[in-house]
Amino acid sequence: MKKKYKEFFLIVMILASVGLVRYLSNFEDMLGLQFRGPDMDVYEEHDELIYYTSYEKGFFTYNPKTKEITKLSNDKAATIYFHNGYVFIKKYRGSSIIRMDEDGQNRKVILDKNCYKYRVYGQKVYFIHYEDRKLYSINLDGAELQVEYDSTFKGLRIENNYLYLIGKNNQLDLKIYFDNGRVENVIED
Repeated sequence: MKKKYKEFFLIVMILASVGLVRYLSNFEDMLGLQFRGPDMDVYEEHDELIYYTSYEKGFFTYNPKTKEITKLSNDKAATIYFHNGYVFIKKYRGSSIIRMDEDGQNRKVILDKNCYKYRVYGQKVYFIHYEDRKLYSINLDGAELQVEYDSTFKGLRIENNYLYLIGKNNQLDLKIYFDNGRVENVIED
């Protein structure tokens, strides 16, 4: 193996050992940029644009057709989520949730608490609090924070009008039907 490939392999192995590889991609190559390590860290494609974050520089869009890069904010996103004309990001450090228009206008911190996992459905953001692992909700404008379910969860997913909650044993514990609020215990204690 040539020396440069050995060095590259060693760098990838080091990054994998600290859990950073999931953020690296061929995104920089796609943009024609030089590999600089974990600079373009998280990205999502939406409406012919690529929304991405650089932990050192902020939150951006890239238009592959025009090659234009637009800075939306100074925020560093750990996750990017789209809903009803808004982009939601969970900050990389501090884990607060920020909502802004897809063009970066009307930025608003809607949750200034440590959020572990979150999803948006209807007019609410559902999230698991980082410290107590309870399920909470908050309106899209940041009002009416409330505990939705007083139990410990590790994950959540929204699909087909259901909110699925993963419990402490990494198994599906609850299914909540949004249309009528019906709760189904999936795993019995």
